[in-house]
Amino acid sequence: MQASASDTAALLSTGHAKRIAFLFDSTLTAYLMMGNLSPGLKNHAVTMFEVGKLSDESIDSFLTELEKVGCVAEGEAQRYFDHAVTLRNTIRFLRYNRHLSPDPDFHNTGMGLDLLRCESLLGLDPGTCSRVLNKNYALLVSMAPLSNEIRPVSSCTPQHIGPAIPEVNSAWFKLFMYVLTESGPPSLLLVKGTRLTKLPKTFQAYDKLLVTVWGHDPSVVSTSNVLLVLNEALSHSAALIQAHGFVSDGEVVFVPFPIDTSQNSEFSRKNLCMHSAIQKLSAELQLGVTCGFVSMLRTGRSRTSAKQTRIKKTGRLG
Repeated sequence: MQASASDTAALLSTGHAKRIAFLFDSTLTAYLMMGNLSPGLKNHAVTMFEVGKLSDESIDSFLTELEKVGCVAEGEAQRYFDHAVTLRNTIRFLRYNRHLSPDPDFHNTGMGLDLLRCESLLGLDPGTCSRVLNKNYALLVSMAPLSNEIRPVSSCTPQHIGPAIPEVNSAWFKLFMYVLTESGPPSLLLVKGTRLTKLPKTFQAYDKLLVTVWGHDPSVVSTSNVLLVLNEALSHSAALIQAHGFVSDGEVVFVPFPIDTSQNSEFSRKNLCMHSAIQKLSAELQLGVTCGFVSMLRTGRSRTSAKQTRIKKTGRLG
């Protein structure tokens, strides 16, 4: 769908000095609107979603609202608080940071920051999108992970720190890494049109399963309901089903990279980067020159069960 003239005008109106653009998707605005985070934050979230942009001139007011967000919440609400706090810290780091300027002597106070919604940019035709980015921005930084339902903005000029290619977040890449590391939760890829009459034996010991419908973000489903969910999804799409949790949802821990290889300590709960699967990924995918995170999953089925891995690769340095 092509962007309207008003949308294009809003994206173009940044002034003369080039800025940094932080690219986000609608998931972020949904979290900011859904959580009871602060009274004025929802208004900014609506602007980010409807206009597709929050310009540097509005960032101070936005940060004021983000400052009101606490760090601790209960249950599912914790996710909303975590996103708001992480966004606040990201804006603080990117905005007016002289070390991120292409010419620190010229931009000795750093550059301003605009927040741009990926879907708004992708609504422009490629030529217009390229002109908008080149005219107004010196650096693009994407949030991670972006929703699987959109394609990331691809750009060599200006420089883009973000997802390498959309396939990095795909089910195929996930399965590729399970083979590469010889590690991963029990998984079954079902083609479109398949119909299940009973749950495969591999998954019957689990209470929670992770279901990924092709082209959509994964969701955790109770084993008792999974046949209905799967058969409905398989009528129009392929689906990947994976073990996720025993009794309750699996425990997911994020391991950031590049990985610090200066410490030669042994693997432990506090030193997950020394897990054999992480070490294999680091060697095979050159995580030392890449930024992102690896998700470690403990299904909780037994105390001796190994942590399993999946990856979100977000960008490349240098």
